[in-house]
Amino acid sequence: MNKARFAVISDTHYFSPRLTDGKRAYELRSDSDQKCLLESGAIIDSAFKTLALDETIDSVLICGDLTCDGETVGHEEFIEKLDFLRQYKKVYVITSTHDWASDENARKFFGDNEQVIDDVASKEELTKLYSRFGPDEAIAKYEIENGLCSYVVQLCDGFRLFALNDDQNGAGCSGYDENHMKWIVSQLNEAKKTGNRVIAMQHHVVLQHYTPLLTKGGLCCADRESVAEKFADNGVELLFVGHSHMHNITEYRSTAGNKLVQVNVGSLIGYPAPIVKVNIDDEYTSVHTEYVKKFTYCGREYKLDYLLDHTRGVLEKVINSAASGDKKDFTERCAALGLHSKAVEKLYFAIRRLAAYIKRVTVGEFAGLVNRLTFGKGINKQAANEAAEKTVIGLVYDIFLNLFDGCSRRYKKGTPIYTVVTDFVSIPSRALRHIPFAPQKIQAVLDEITELVGLLMDDAYDNNYFRYKNEDEKLLDFCRKR
Repeated sequence: MNKARFAVISDTHYFSPRLTDGKRAYELRSDSDQKCLLESGAIIDSAFKTLALDETIDSVLICGDLTCDGETVGHEEFIEKLDFLRQYKKVYVITSTHDWASDENARKFFGDNEQVIDDVASKEELTKLYSRFGPDEAIAKYEIENGLCSYVVQLCDGFRLFALNDDQNGAGCSGYDENHMKWIVSQLNEAKKTGNRVIAMQHHVVLQHYTPLLTKGGLCCADRESVAEKFADNGVELLFVGHSHMHNITEYRSTAGNKLVQVNVGSLIGYPAPIVKVNIDDEYTSVHTEYVKKFTYCGREYKLDYLLDHTRGVLEKVINSAASGDKKDFTERCAALGLHSKAVEKLYFAIRRLAAYIKRVTVGEFAGLVNRLTFGKGINKQAANEAAEKTVIGLVYDIFLNLFDGCSRRYKKGTPIYTVVTDFVSIPSRALRHIPFAPQKIQAVLDEITELVGLLMDDAYDNNYFRYKNEDEKLLDFCRKR
C-alpha cells in the first residue's frame, strides 16, 4: 500500500529584525497587517521544530511568499531555517511575487520613517537560492522566461508533487501561459502512465471561495476556470494554495464530473498559524489542521491568543483610535491601511461618533434602532431579544477572525445571532429590490455581501478537517471535527 504523509504551510513572509527598530513607523506597519512580522522568525522556528520532530509526516511543502517583500537579508536568514528543517524532513518550496518584490514594496522601518530597500532578490536569483529545496530533485522542470521555474518531484512511492510557479501568465497576470500549461498537462499524463497519483501546489487561488466578491481579481490566477478544468480532468487530486491568508477548503466538479479539492492554507505567521497535515493511502484521504501552539520571542513565551489579539487588533486599534478622539493617530493608522487620509479627515467627526457608538452598543439596542428606522422590517425582533446582551463589536471581531481561521466561531444558521446579523446585512439588498430599474450590478454585489457574511458565520464545510474515501464520487466525511 502506497502512503503519502506530509505537511503544508504557506505565506511565511519572513521579516528580518535587522530591518526595523520597532518604533512608530514599524508600529503603524505592523498594526495594519494580520501577520506578525517581527515575531515571524520565532513563529517559523517553533513550527519548524514541531515539524522536524513529527513522526507522522515525511515531507513539508511551502506554497510561496517565503519572505516579507523579497529582501535579500530575509532570504538569507530564512534559508538558514529551511536548512535546519531539511536535516529532518524533505522540504519542497515554491516562491511567489513577494519573494521578488513584484510591487517594489520592500521597506525598512526606523523611528518615524520608512525607507525603500533596493537590496532585494531578483526572479533570476530565486531558483538558485532555493534549488536544494525541490528543484535539484526534479524529474521534470519547466523554466519560465522570467527566470522562475515549475518542477515535478517524486514525493514518495506512488505520488508525484507538482510544484507550480504561477507568478506570470505572459499577459501581466498570475497563472500559466499556453506553453506552461501544455507542459503541466503532459507531466500529468506522464504521472498517470507511470501509476502515480498527483498532489499539486501553487501560490494563487484557483477555486474562488466564500464568494467571488472576496476572492476574485488578484487573489485568483488568471483563467482560473480553465486551470480548474485541466487540473481536475487530468488527475490532480489535491491542490494546495496560499496568497489569500484565508483558511478554506473548496470542492470543485469539472464539466466531465471529475473532482478537485483545493486547500487554501492561511499564513503561518498570522492567526491562526495553520499547519495542514495530510495522510493519503489507497483507501482514504484525510486533511486536518494543526496550529503553532506557542513560540518564544525575546525570551518570553507566547501562545496562539497572541496571534488572535494581533489580528483582531487590525480592526480594534483603528476603532479605538477613532473613538478616543486622537485624530492624528487615527489618520496615520488609516493611511497605513491604504485609506485616503484627506477623506478620512473630512469625515472624522462622524467616524468618531460612530466608532464610540459601535464600541458600546448591544445587539438589542442596535436592533431596536434599526427597526425604528426601517419601520420594524429590518431585524427579526424575537432573534434580537434572544441575542440582546451580545455586543455588536464582539460580533464584528468574530466575523473578521472567521475570515482567517476557517469559521471557527460558528453561529449556526437559524440561531438568533445568525438571524440578527444576516437580517441587518441584507437590508440594502432587500431595499433595492423594491426600486424599479435598480442596477443589476449593484444588486449582485449587495447579494454577494449578504452571502459572504452568512458564510463567515456558518460555512457549509469544516475548513480545518476533511476525510473521504478515494473511490467514492462524493466526499464521504466532509464533516465538522469539534
